[in-house]
Amino acid sequence: MVAMANNPAASLHEVLRGVMTSGAASVKKGWIAALGATPGTPEFGRRHSEVVGLYRDLYTRLAALPEDEAAARDQYLSLMGAWYDAIVFQGNINQTPASDLGDPMVINHLIGAAQLIRSIGIATPSPSEDSMDKLRASIRDWYELLDDTELPDELRNEIRGQVQHVEWLLTNIGTYGAQPVVAAAQDLVGSGIAAMARQPKWAKRIGAALSGVVIFLGGAEQGVEHANGILVGVAEMQTHLEELVHGPKELTEAPEQRQLEAPTLGSDDDVIDAEIEESGGR
Repeated sequence: MVAMANNPAASLHEVLRGVMTSGAASVKKGWIAALGATPGTPEFGRRHSEVVGLYRDLYTRLAALPEDEAAARDQYLSLMGAWYDAIVFQGNINQTPASDLGDPMVINHLIGAAQLIRSIGIATPSPSEDSMDKLRASIRDWYELLDDTELPDELRNEIRGQVQHVEWLLTNIGTYGAQPVVAAAQDLVGSGIAAMARQPKWAKRIGAALSGVVIFLGGAEQGVEHANGILVGVAEMQTHLEELVHGPKELTEAPEQRQLEAPTLGSDDDVIDAEIEESGGR
């Protein structure tokens, strides 16, 4: 079952608490227990950088609090330095017990920050299992698309990196929460739209791959109806792209199809003339 620590303060609290309550004899071993990777390895850098990303997102959200929340905003901002020191511990990571990563009382203030973020209505995405399944299916579609299509290498590599990142964040949603997945998925949508513009002949397949991402975003943020609205927009965008390349649909249909369309007639005489013409003069 995925733990929905669905804003950066809650996710950051869970990570730091995981280090401090690991029972490890050192901060280094505490981080290994919390993130499943060893400090000094590329994988640890990848995972720890996401923790730093949680800190960045938390700072952004707290700094943006309205003036009527100034007291709480300033209180939590004053703790940002201590939280950062816990993330990038400057002591001896091999000798310091994991429980001494930071002051437990200060770390626990992250709970209050998380509750404040929720209480004033700042977006806290909480995707359903169904929407996450749609995203997983979309990821598979993207991999197939990238293998099959003739996208420029630069664009293909950019999108592949984004798809891999979305997949990794989704796999680790229990650690970092839903917000990083949402942000990465939004980036992927932007790249997908750019790909549709650059390669209109693949617009339909790109749009199909995008649909699962959009459904995920809608499910995480405002529900399926919102997602459906975005999908309609994506479909309309495909139509516009196709028209830019090939011309409006009615101009590209075979002549005999256009003759069968009902004309716009202005009088009964026009109707009679049209019937005579179609019947071969009978």
